[in-house]
Amino acid sequence: KGIDTSIDAVARLVAAGLDVRYDIYGDGPLRRSLERRVEKRGVSAVVTFHGAVPHQTGTAALAGADVAVLACRRGADGDLDGISVFLMEAASRHVPVVTTAVSGIPELLGEDGGWLVPPNDPAALADAISHAVRDRRESRRRARALGSRLTAEFSPALQAERLLATWRRLADPAGSAAPTDEAPESARL
Repeated sequence: KGIDTSIDAVARLVAAGLDVRYDIYGDGPLRRSLERRVEKRGVSAVVTFHGAVPHQTGTAALAGADVAVLACRRGADGDLDGISVFLMEAASRHVPVVTTAVSGIPELLGEDGGWLVPPNDPAALADAISHAVRDRRESRRRARALGSRLTAEFSPALQAERLLATWRRLADPAGSAAPTDEAPESARL
């Protein structure tokens, strides 16, 4: 999830005099090393680890955020997030998004649905967060664009229809199955 990159970006923002607070929800094996990083960077006063919380608590916090930050990157084992549910939840709540250009994230954000930066680049991440925080009008515009894109391109109903269309194509790749009144000898599912 690139939390370390986000912490480094927050440290840059604090050093530049921007009044920020970074809330981290969730837990995992890296928490202690991330807490040490926060201490080392001198941002303990503005970074809070909330740990594992109920979904409702996390989404309520997200809805109240000024910016949703997710600094995704390829894992050491090659693992990648597809299209992050966190980013979709931010989009559904019209929270501006600052994230990285990896995997399916650019597909979700489109041309103007948020700020995309390279992975593992705290300076670029800090710059994008600064823009999102300082230019509220642009942040709202991008958040609305992302919310509209989410509804238009990623709604569950649309995704289900696309999946069914794919299954239909796979079941009859030649498109030769014409409906008849005769009972089929066999059926492909």
